[in-house]
Amino acid sequence: MHIEDPRDKSPMPVNKEIPLLVHHEKAIADSLVILEYIEDTWKHNPILPQNPYERAKPRYWGKFADEEYGQLTALRDMNKRKL
Repeated sequence: MHIEDPRDKSPMPVNKEIPLLVHHEKAIADSLVILEYIEDTWKHNPILPQNPYERAKPRYWGKFADEEYGQLTALRDMNKRKL
């Protein structure tokens, strides 16, 4: 879970977010958002395949990883509070 610091003037909530991409002094958080940002920024050197089905595969696994990591992080934090 992410708790946004109201003092943060960034348009994206990035406090303690992993992964985090910083490009031109601007922070971008979240695996899938970073992937799309890279695709949009460096169109001449794409990291995703051209075939739509093949593009869907890494997006699926990225979403899966984000969701699983989020659940694991929430469980870890819950366990820390119990101790």
